Amino acid sequence: MAEPILSKISGDFLECTICLEPFKDPKALPCLHTFCEGCLKKVVEQQGDVEGKFPCPTCRADTVLPEDGVAGFRNNFYVQSLSDTVQAHKSLVGKDNERVQCGVCKVEVAHLGCVPCEEFLCDECACAHHRAKRTRSHEIIGSADLKEQLVTKTADKENVVPGNNVDEGIQVEESHAEGTIRFTVDNFSKVVERKFSPVVLIHNLPWKLCMQPYYMSYAQLPSKNLAVSLYCVAGSRSLWSCHASAELRLIPVLRGVETISRTLEHTFCAKHRGCGFRQFMSWRDVCNPQKGYIKDDTIILEAVVKADAPRGEKGIFVEDSDACIEPTLFDTSEQCFTVSYS
Repeated sequence: MAEPILSKISGDFLECTICLEPFKDPKALPCLHTFCEGCLKKVVEQQGDVEGKFPCPTCRADTVLPEDGVAGFRNNFYVQSLSDTVQAHKSLVGKDNERVQCGVCKVEVAHLGCVPCEEFLCDECACAHHRAKRTRSHEIIGSADLKEQLVTKTADKENVVPGNNVDEGIQVEESHAEGTIRFTVDNFSKVVERKFSPVVLIHNLPWKLCMQPYYMSYAQLPSKNLAVSLYCVAGSRSLWSCHASAELRLIPVLRGVETISRTLEHTFCAKHRGCGFRQFMSWRDVCNPQKGYIKDDTIILEAVVKADAPRGEKGIFVEDSDACIEPTLFDTSEQCFTVSYS
C-alpha cells in the first residue's frame, strides 16, 4: 500500500550529500545530481572562476555555470514535492491522537479539526473558528478523523509527478526541457528479454530507455537485431500527452568509431507510451568487439530527449511496474515503431 511505501523512503534520498541535511531549494545539475542551492553556491565560491565551470560534487562531471549563477540551474520540483509529502506523512503518523497540539493557540490539546483548512483545533479555537465569518461554513470533525484523512491524502501523492502546475513556471524560462538518459547494459550477449534503464525526469515526466533482442526473417533467413525504444512511463490512469523528439545512440568504446544514432519524433500518451527502432543494429555486429561497441560484454545506450510541456491532467501517475508494459509493434515497413496499450 502507499502508506508503508512513504514510511520506508530512505532519508538519504531526500538529503543533500554536501550538508547532509534535508534538501532546501533543491537544484538539479545537467548530470541529474541534486543539491541545495546554498550548498552549490558555496562549492562554486570555493572552486573560484575556472572558465565558468565546476565539477559535480558527486560524479565530478564538468558542469557549466549558467549566466545567472547557481540560481539558473533547474529546480528539482519532484524531490521538493516528495520531501514535503514524506515530512507531512511522518508528522501525521507520529502524532498521538490524544495529544495533538492545537494549530492556532499552540497550547491546548486538539480534539477537533477543520477539513478545508486541514488544521487541528482545541475546543475553544474550534468555537472561534466556527464564529468567524470566513470559516463559519467549514466542516469540523474529530481530530482522529482529520488525521486519517490527511494521512490518506499524503499517501496518495506517493506516485504522483508534478504536472502542468509546475510546468507553468518552467515555461517562463523555455518552452522545452531537455535531458539525457544513459543506460549501461551488462551481460549484453545473454539478454533474452526487454531491459529498462532507471527513470529520468524530463519536463516533470518519467522517461526510460528500453532495449531488447528483435527477431525477424529476411529472404527466409532469420536475423536477430538490437531494438531500442524510448518510453514515457507516466501511467494509464490519467489523460495526458507530451510531444517529444529524441536521438537514440549506441556509444562506441573504441576511438575512431562513429556513434550509431537514430532520431525520432512522437506524441507520447497513455495509449502510445513508447517509440523506437526494431533494427537499430545487427545483434551480431554489436557483439563483435572489432566493431567497437562492446567491451567486457557491456554496451552503453544513450537518449537525448527534448520534450514539450505535458498536456492534460496535473497529477500524472508513474507506472508501477515494467511488467505491465506490453508492446504492440506497428508500421512493419518502417524501422521506427510505436508502443500501444489497450
